[in-house]
Amino acid sequence: MSDRKVVLITGCAKGGIGYEYCKAFAEQNCNVFASDVPQRMSDLADLQHEQIQTLELDVSSDDSVAKAVDFVMSRCRKIDILINNAGIGSTGPLAELPLDVIKRAYEINALGQLRMVQGVVPHMVARGGGSIVNIGSVVGKVPTPWAGHIALAKGMCMRCRMHSELSSSRLISTSCWCIPGP
Repeated sequence: MSDRKVVLITGCAKGGIGYEYCKAFAEQNCNVFASDVPQRMSDLADLQHEQIQTLELDVSSDDSVAKAVDFVMSRCRKIDILINNAGIGSTGPLAELPLDVIKRAYEINALGQLRMVQGVVPHMVARGGGSIVNIGSVVGKVPTPWAGHIALAKGMCMRCRMHSELSSSRLISTSCWCIPGP
Protein backbone atom coordinates (compact mmCIF):
# COMPACT_ATOMS: atom_id res chain seq x y z
CA MET A 1 0.00 0.00 0.00
CA SER A 2 1.28 3.45 -0.89
CA ASP A 3 2.26 5.91 1.82
CA ARG A 4 0.49 8.65 -0.13
CA LYS A 5 -2.61 10.15 1.43
CA VAL A 6 -5.85 9.04 -0.21
CA VAL A 7 -8.37 11.85 -0.63
CA LEU A 8 -12.00 11.42 -1.69
CA ILE A 9 -13.64 14.66 -2.83
CA THR A 10 -17.33 15.09 -3.66
CA GLY A 11 -18.71 17.76 -5.98
CA CYS A 12 -15.75 18.22 -8.32
CA ALA A 13 -17.32 19.75 -11.45
CA LYS A 14 -15.17 22.25 -13.33
CA GLY A 15 -15.50 25.81 -12.12
CA GLY A 16 -16.10 24.88 -8.49
CA ILE A 17 -13.95 24.66 -5.42
CA GLY A 18 -13.98 20.84 -5.45
CA TYR A 19 -12.26 20.90 -8.83
CA GLU A 20 -9.52 23.12 -7.41
CA TYR A 21 -9.15 20.92 -4.32
CA CYS A 22 -8.46 17.99 -6.64
CA LYS A 23 -5.61 19.79 -8.34
CA ALA A 24 -4.17 21.06 -5.05
CA PHE A 25 -4.17 17.64 -3.38
CA ALA A 26 -2.67 16.03 -6.49
CA GLU A 27 0.14 18.60 -6.43
CA GLN A 28 0.81 17.50 -2.84
CA ASN A 29 1.33 13.94 -4.16
CA CYS A 30 -1.95 12.59 -2.78
CA ASN A 31 -4.02 9.92 -4.50
CA VAL A 32 -7.16 11.87 -5.35
CA PHE A 33 -10.57 10.44 -6.17
CA ALA A 34 -12.62 13.21 -7.79
CA SER A 35 -16.34 12.54 -7.88
CA ASP A 36 -19.56 14.04 -9.12
CA VAL A 37 -23.00 13.00 -10.32
CA PRO A 38 -23.13 11.12 -13.64
CA GLN A 39 -24.49 14.11 -15.59
CA ARG A 40 -21.48 16.24 -14.51
CA MET A 41 -18.72 13.70 -15.20
CA SER A 42 -17.75 15.42 -18.45
CA ASP A 43 -16.75 18.43 -16.29
CA LEU A 44 -14.04 16.27 -14.73
CA ALA A 45 -12.43 15.38 -18.07
CA ASP A 46 -9.85 18.16 -17.74
CA LEU A 47 -8.56 16.82 -14.43
CA GLN A 48 -5.58 15.26 -16.17
CA HIS A 49 -3.07 14.19 -13.55
CA GLU A 50 -1.56 10.81 -12.76
CA GLN A 51 -2.66 11.22 -9.13
CA ILE A 52 -6.36 11.84 -9.97
CA GLN A 53 -9.00 9.22 -10.71
CA THR A 54 -12.60 10.17 -11.39
CA LEU A 55 -15.72 8.33 -10.33
CA GLU A 56 -19.46 8.80 -10.39
CA LEU A 57 -20.98 9.57 -7.02
CA ASP A 58 -24.44 10.84 -6.13
CA VAL A 59 -24.43 11.75 -2.43
CA SER A 60 -28.23 11.46 -2.35
CA SER A 61 -27.99 7.70 -3.00
CA ASP A 62 -26.98 5.15 -0.37
CA ASP A 63 -26.03 2.72 -3.13
CA SER A 64 -23.90 5.27 -5.00
CA VAL A 65 -22.04 6.24 -1.82
CA ALA A 66 -21.38 2.60 -0.94
CA LYS A 67 -20.10 1.85 -4.45
CA ALA A 68 -17.81 4.88 -4.47
CA VAL A 69 -16.33 4.11 -1.06
CA ASP A 70 -15.88 0.45 -2.06
CA PHE A 71 -14.16 1.55 -5.28
CA VAL A 72 -11.65 3.71 -3.41
CA MET A 73 -11.06 1.02 -0.79
CA SER A 74 -10.51 -1.62 -3.49
CA ARG A 75 -7.88 0.57 -5.16
CA CYS A 76 -6.04 1.95 -2.13
CA ARG A 77 -7.31 0.02 0.93
CA LYS A 78 -7.77 3.30 2.81
CA ILE A 79 -9.36 6.74 2.78
CA ASP A 80 -7.34 9.29 4.72
CA ILE A 81 -9.31 12.43 3.92
CA LEU A 82 -12.92 13.08 2.91
CA ILE A 83 -13.74 16.50 1.47
CA ASN A 84 -17.54 16.70 1.61
CA ASN A 85 -18.04 19.40 -1.01
CA ALA A 86 -21.10 18.30 -3.03
CA GLY A 87 -24.01 20.70 -2.87
CA ILE A 88 -26.75 22.37 -4.83
CA GLY A 89 -28.25 25.81 -4.73
CA SER A 90 -31.38 27.53 -5.90
CA THR A 91 -33.00 30.79 -4.98
CA GLY A 92 -36.43 32.02 -4.13
CA PRO A 93 -38.58 33.07 -1.22
CA LEU A 94 -38.92 30.22 1.26
CA ALA A 95 -42.68 30.73 1.45
CA GLU A 96 -43.01 30.18 -2.31
CA LEU A 97 -40.44 27.50 -3.13
CA PRO A 98 -41.92 24.09 -3.92
CA LEU A 99 -41.28 21.65 -1.10
CA ASP A 100 -39.59 19.30 -3.58
CA VAL A 101 -36.89 21.94 -4.19
CA ILE A 102 -36.35 22.38 -0.45
CA LYS A 103 -36.27 18.62 0.15
CA ARG A 104 -33.76 18.11 -2.66
CA ALA A 105 -31.44 20.79 -1.25
CA TYR A 106 -31.62 19.24 2.21
CA GLU A 107 -31.09 15.73 0.81
CA ILE A 108 -27.89 16.73 -0.95
CA ASN A 109 -26.49 19.54 1.21
CA ALA A 110 -27.16 18.00 4.63
CA LEU A 111 -27.99 14.31 4.40
CA GLY A 112 -25.47 13.82 1.59
CA GLN A 113 -22.67 14.92 3.90
CA LEU A 114 -23.90 12.62 6.65
CA ARG A 115 -24.23 9.72 4.20
CA MET A 116 -20.60 10.21 3.13
CA VAL A 117 -19.40 10.38 6.74
CA GLN A 118 -21.23 7.16 7.55
CA GLY A 119 -19.60 5.56 4.52
CA VAL A 120 -15.99 6.44 5.35
CA VAL A 121 -15.85 6.49 9.17
CA PRO A 122 -15.76 2.70 9.65
CA HIS A 123 -12.72 2.50 7.35
CA MET A 124 -11.01 5.43 9.06
CA VAL A 125 -11.59 3.98 12.52
CA ALA A 126 -10.30 0.57 11.40
CA ARG A 127 -7.08 2.22 10.22
CA GLY A 128 -6.72 4.34 13.33
CA GLY A 129 -7.67 7.75 11.98
CA GLY A 130 -8.61 10.11 9.21
CA SER A 131 -9.85 13.61 8.47
CA ILE A 132 -13.26 14.82 7.35
CA VAL A 133 -13.90 18.31 6.02
CA ASN A 134 -17.54 19.31 5.53
CA ILE A 135 -17.88 22.30 3.25
CA GLY A 136 -20.56 24.68 4.45
CA SER A 137 -21.60 28.08 3.22
CA VAL A 138 -21.63 31.54 4.70
CA VAL A 139 -25.39 31.31 4.09
CA GLY A 140 -25.49 28.61 6.77
CA LYS A 141 -24.24 31.15 9.29
CA VAL A 142 -25.81 34.37 8.04
CA PRO A 143 -28.94 33.62 6.01
CA THR A 144 -29.43 35.88 3.02
CA PRO A 145 -32.64 36.75 1.20
CA TRP A 146 -33.89 34.08 -1.20
CA ALA A 147 -31.63 31.39 0.32
CA GLY A 148 -33.55 30.22 3.38
CA HIS A 149 -33.61 26.58 2.33
CA ILE A 150 -29.86 26.64 1.64
CA ALA A 151 -29.29 28.19 5.08
CA LEU A 152 -31.24 25.33 6.64
CA ALA A 153 -29.22 22.63 4.93
CA LYS A 154 -25.77 24.23 5.10
CA GLY A 155 -26.36 25.35 8.66
CA MET A 156 -26.57 21.70 9.67
CA CYS A 157 -22.96 21.26 8.65
CA MET A 158 -21.90 24.04 10.94
CA ARG A 159 -23.98 23.04 13.95
CA CYS A 160 -23.85 19.28 13.71
CA ARG A 161 -22.81 17.35 16.81
CA MET A 162 -20.92 14.98 14.54
CA HIS A 163 -17.80 17.07 15.09
CA SER A 164 -17.64 16.42 18.81
CA GLU A 165 -18.82 12.82 18.46
CA LEU A 166 -16.05 11.91 16.04
CA SER A 167 -13.34 14.11 17.52
CA SER A 168 -13.83 12.66 21.00
CA SER A 169 -12.63 9.33 19.65
CA ARG A 170 -9.29 11.01 18.91
CA LEU A 171 -9.14 8.96 15.75
CA ILE A 172 -10.86 11.25 13.29
CA SER A 173 -10.45 14.99 12.94
CA THR A 174 -13.42 16.91 11.59
CA SER A 175 -13.95 20.47 10.50
CA CYS A 176 -16.50 22.55 8.67
CA TRP A 177 -15.27 25.26 6.34
CA CYS A 178 -17.57 28.15 5.63
CA ILE A 179 -17.25 29.05 1.94
CA PRO A 180 -18.94 32.13 0.44
CA GLY A 181 -21.98 31.41 -1.67
CA PRO A 182 -24.69 28.72 -1.59
